[in-house]
Amino acid sequence: MSNYNSSFPSPCSHQNTQSETGFLSSTSSSSPSENTDSSVFKILQLNCHNSFDVTSHALNSDLQFSILVLQEPWINPHTLKLPFYENWSCILDSNHSPSSYNDKHRICFFFKNSFSSDKIHPISDGNRILSAVDLDIVSDRVKKIRLINLYNPPRSFEGIQQLFEWLNMHNDRRIPTFIFMDSNLHHRLWNPSNYRHTHQQSKELIRTCGRNGFKIVSEKGIPTFINRRTSPTVIDLTWGNFQALKFVQSCHTSSSNFGSDHQAIILQLNFNPHSVPVTRLSVDLKNLNVEKFCKDLSKCVVKIDDLPLLNTADIDIVVKELTSSFQNSIDCQKKTVNTNKDKFKAWWDKDILTPIIQNRNRARKWMLIAHSTQACDCYHFWQKVFKEKVFELKRNHWRKFLAESKDHQIFKAYKFIKPSSNGGVAPLLNKMKNLHLIRRNRLDYCSKVHQRSRSIATLMISNQFLFRIHSLSRLSRTWKSKISFLKSQRKKLKDMMISLTKFFVGVKILLFLYLPNSFQCVFDWVTFPSSGDMLLR
Repeated sequence: MSNYNSSFPSPCSHQNTQSETGFLSSTSSSSPSENTDSSVFKILQLNCHNSFDVTSHALNSDLQFSILVLQEPWINPHTLKLPFYENWSCILDSNHSPSSYNDKHRICFFFKNSFSSDKIHPISDGNRILSAVDLDIVSDRVKKIRLINLYNPPRSFEGIQQLFEWLNMHNDRRIPTFIFMDSNLHHRLWNPSNYRHTHQQSKELIRTCGRNGFKIVSEKGIPTFINRRTSPTVIDLTWGNFQALKFVQSCHTSSSNFGSDHQAIILQLNFNPHSVPVTRLSVDLKNLNVEKFCKDLSKCVVKIDDLPLLNTADIDIVVKELTSSFQNSIDCQKKTVNTNKDKFKAWWDKDILTPIIQNRNRARKWMLIAHSTQACDCYHFWQKVFKEKVFELKRNHWRKFLAESKDHQIFKAYKFIKPSSNGGVAPLLNKMKNLHLIRRNRLDYCSKVHQRSRSIATLMISNQFLFRIHSLSRLSRTWKSKISFLKSQRKKLKDMMISLTKFFVGVKILLFLYLPNSFQCVFDWVTFPSSGDMLLR
C-alpha cells in the first residue's frame, strides 16, 4: 500500500459527512504499521450476511487488508448507514438514498485511511446493488484500476441486467478492472464437481462478462457458500479483464469466513512484479559473476529497506521479497539455449510469418474474450491468411529445390516423401542416375529387369539331392488300400483302426494343403557355377 496521507476532513457529524460526500474517515493519521509497499496490496471480498459481528470482524482483522469489498454489510436500521470505523473510509453509492430498511444499500467499499480522498473516484450510474470506483495507483505500469461491486439478489436476479447496462455505458478495456460479486447463481463453469444445478441467468452473466472482456479470476470448484440445508456451492465470484490479469499475484478462497456463511475471497495484486528472464538452463553458482549479482541484488533490496518489521506478517513479507530478489538476481545470469537454424524449416520466413502470427494471436485473444461473431470472423480470417501463406512458402521452396537439384537428389527426396501405395508406377533411376519419368519408359525398364531375372540359372553344388516325387492320386490310393485292410480286421483291430484312420486322414489333409505343386518343378541336379551367379535349369 502506498504511503498516502489521509486528506479527509474531521467530521463534525457522522451523518452529515456521509450524506454529503459518501465518505467516512478518521481524523487520526494512519499508523506506520498500516503503510505497506505501494505496489502490493490485498483485497478482501466477503458477504457479511447483514451481520454486525461479521462486518466488525472483517474490519478488525489482523490480515492487513488494504481494501474491503463487502456484500450485504451490516446497516444501522435506524440511520440506514454504516457505523463509523476509525481506520477505514467507507464508500456508499451516492446515487441511491434509501427510504426504508428494505431499500438499504447491499454493497459497499472500505479503504484504509492510508488512501487519500483525491485518489478514490466513485463512478456514476450506480445503485443499491451495484457500485464502482476508480483508484489511482502510483506505479510505472498502471495509473489506475477500477473496482466494481455487485450483489445479485436471489429469485429476481436483477443484478445481471444492472451489470449489463452499466458495462455498456462505462466499460473501458484499457483500464484494469475487477468485478466482485455475490452472484447467487450456479453454473458448471464454477460449480463443484458434484453439483449439477445450473441457473439460466448464469448463462446471461457469462455472456455479459465475456463480451466485455472479463474472465473468472477466483478459484473454480472451491465452495464459497456452505449451508446445512443445501450442498456446498460456489456463488461468490471475482472477474478480471485482460489488463487486470497482468497484476494478479494470487486469488484464493480463504478458509476463514469471519463468522459468515460465505467464505472470503482474497485477491492480492502486485503492480511492480519482478521481471523473471525466460531461460532454459540453470546457472553454475561457482561461475557466477559476483559483481553483477551484487549490482542486481542491490536494486531489489532498495525496495525492501522501506518495509516495516512490526509483526510476523511484515517479517514474512520481507523474507518472501528477499528470496525473490536472490532468485531473480541469479536468473539474470542464466544461459539461454543457442538458436540452431538447422532445426527450423527451411521454408519458414520470419519476416513474412511473424506479423501474421501476431495478428492471429491478437484476434484469438479477442475471440476468447468477446465471444462475438465479429471476433470469430476476425480470427478465422487471420488463420486462413496464415495457412495460405504457409502453403505458398512450402510450394515455392519445393519448386526451388526441384529446379536446383539433380536427378539422384530428387529420387532420394521422392523415396523419403512418397506415399506407401498410390496405385501407380513409381519413377525409376537407371545406371546413369537419370530418372525414367515417362510411364512407357518405366514399363519397358521393368520388363527388361523381369526377363533378366527369369534367365538366371539354378544353384549348382557338388552334392546331389534326389527328391522322389509321388502324385497325389498315388498317395490317395495307398491310404485307401491300407484303410480297406484295416476294415477287414474290424473285429480284432477296432481300436487301432480308429486311431490310424484319424492319423492318416490328417496326413492326407496336410499333404494336400502344404505340399505345393512347385515340388514337381525341382530337378534332380543342383550345382554352383564358378561365376557365382544363380542359374536355373
